[in-house]
Amino acid sequence: MTCTRRHHIGGNYTEGIVTTVDLASCGLTGSISSSIGDLKELQNLRLFSNKIEGTIPLSLSLLTNLKVLWLHENKLTGTIPSNLATLSQLQQLRLDSNQLTGDLPAALGDPAQQPNMEVLITYNNLLGVSQITPLGCGHQFRCGV
Repeated sequence: MTCTRRHHIGGNYTEGIVTTVDLASCGLTGSISSSIGDLKELQNLRLFSNKIEGTIPLSLSLLTNLKVLWLHENKLTGTIPSNLATLSQLQQLRLDSNQLTGDLPAALGDPAQQPNMEVLITYNNLLGVSQITPLGCGHQFRCGV
């Protein structure tokens, strides 16, 4: 696979620590492997503007240091995993412009569980019509649901 854009994978290579994966706009296809949860020190995951299909792996909830999760503008399907609400360090979550279904998990963006949330954007999906606006929306952080 060839990426026509400058991509970035950062961290401490001598110790095998990866803190950033930025493969945005690379024409990536396929799905996100559940082994992504093995990157325990990952803080930034940017895979937006690709052609990634499949569901959002539940193993993302193992990334307890994750601050930025940008998966927008792909072809992701299924529901938004409720366990993403357990990521207490998460600051930015962009899932917009996919084919996600179901309802927005009620705890997602709850200031009690995710006090550092700054951006939560989920619009342009196939989510349920009775969306619950996250508790911190518009007060604590910018959102688009």
